[in-house]
Amino acid sequence: MGLILNEGTKRVLKSVGLSSSTVLTEKVAPALQPWAALTCKGVDTFGSSVEHLLRKYNKDIIHEQFLLNRLANSAIDIFIMMAVLSRASRAVNKNLPMAQHEVNLASVICSEAGERVHHNLNNLRSSASLSNFKLMKNISQEIFSADGVAHRHPIDRL
Repeated sequence: MGLILNEGTKRVLKSVGLSSSTVLTEKVAPALQPWAALTCKGVDTFGSSVEHLLRKYNKDIIHEQFLLNRLANSAIDIFIMMAVLSRASRAVNKNLPMAQHEVNLASVICSEAGERVHHNLNNLRSSASLSNFKLMKNISQEIFSADGVAHRHPIDRL
């Protein structure tokens, strides 16, 4: 399974024009290289997180919606980071008048998105987060089973 996932990760990187995570830092404008490195770190962590989840849950991963939500949000943020880095690098390389503005936008967006990626992917392995996800799943099942509110208000009489 790990071999297949590693190969899949390599193919995805190749399909977007990257063969390793260091290539991205070489492709962007110098002012954006720290953000490219952050993006690469997110891609690497994302890949290992996917592999970890598939090993742990196998086919049952489809029932782990709280984990999949964090994974999906991380994928979206990584995509956003790559898009703004590409746009800002193009503006710098073409010496466009708004190049510095694009660099500033990319810096803020990558910084914020990088923090979210780090937070979301760390939650996939955090025992406190996993415990909360389990409790949320139980609460959801109770509400579903009750066809709505699963309890009475604490001050209501029985």
